[in-house]
Amino acid sequence: MKSKSFLWVLGPEDKKKSGIGLYSTNLIDGLRFRGYNIKCLFIPYKSRSLRRYLYQFFFLPLYLLFNATKYDKVFLYEEAYSFLVPFCNVVKKRSVLIFHHLPEQSLHDSVIEKLKYLYMKVILNLAKYSAILIFPSKNTKYDFLNFFSSKDDLVSKKLVVIPNCFNFSSNIRASTLANKDCYRSGVVFLYVGSEEARKNLLTSIVALSRIQYEEKITFIKIGKPIITENRAKLMEFLGTTSLNYQVSDYVSQSDLEEYFLQCDFFIMPTLHEGFGRTPIEAQSYGKIVIASDIPIMREIMGDSALYVKDPHLEASWITAFYNALKLDNEKIRLYQFKARENAARYAIENVVREFESEVLNSPQ
Repeated sequence: MKSKSFLWVLGPEDKKKSGIGLYSTNLIDGLRFRGYNIKCLFIPYKSRSLRRYLYQFFFLPLYLLFNATKYDKVFLYEEAYSFLVPFCNVVKKRSVLIFHHLPEQSLHDSVIEKLKYLYMKVILNLAKYSAILIFPSKNTKYDFLNFFSSKDDLVSKKLVVIPNCFNFSSNIRASTLANKDCYRSGVVFLYVGSEEARKNLLTSIVALSRIQYEEKITFIKIGKPIITENRAKLMEFLGTTSLNYQVSDYVSQSDLEEYFLQCDFFIMPTLHEGFGRTPIEAQSYGKIVIASDIPIMREIMGDSALYVKDPHLEASWITAFYNALKLDNEKIRLYQFKARENAARYAIENVVREFESEVLNSPQ
């Protein structure tokens, strides 16, 4: 057991399996395996409840004010917790803020998304007072630095890039055996994620519905919408098409693994991400990812994916889908190999060692 003690402030229990939640919980599992003493503090209420917000904005500040000094470092699991930084730093700067992505405003945002954007703009300046700032990608770090007019504005001098980590060695082994030949019984396009405006999902699905192909095409979507209005729009559109589809808010872990194993392509139509866990998960199963051609997707997948230029346009996705369907068996096997090879970079043991060196053993 290591001598140092750490507190990790997380979100509601029902958000543990979100991308942001898994970033922290996977790291915690890996660090505990290496002997670190980490106390986890979850919000014990549902994410969309009044009690959650009372706990977050009243209990957490008081708890940290009186208890932060007991720990060598206090980890805040996402940028929305920037307002907690001062409560961690009363005696000594011990806050470590994990900054997943800079908020962006869109004309298509829902009311909830617009409120979240305004909230983040108000508290963002507090993030710079964190002793250490962690980013899941170089792209997110670049966006964050560009937010400030001058580097002198940035009080925190320790900026670290630590990618998402995955415990998927068994997935990679299984995928080498379970990949089926594309198009054997139709073609399956899978998307796992939410449906905020920035996810750009509807654009890609409108395009998919227009594909003419000799085999049956099926679209499978897994994950809570977060923005219910966008789910309503998606279901309304799907109901007007001849596209085979399945939409589920939640599936078991074993079922999710089966969906990953049996799909032919994984789509990632996002316009803005801090990292993007699900395409890497798909790659761990040897799946071909069709992703928006944006800097963050290039950063995390390199040449191991198929990219869609101008991803906000339906025509771009139509072209990309046809190009994917035209891949011959040799190209398919090449992309499957590249996918597994790229995913292996994010194995939990590699990332945890980097985290230990750059963050836990870093002087404040």
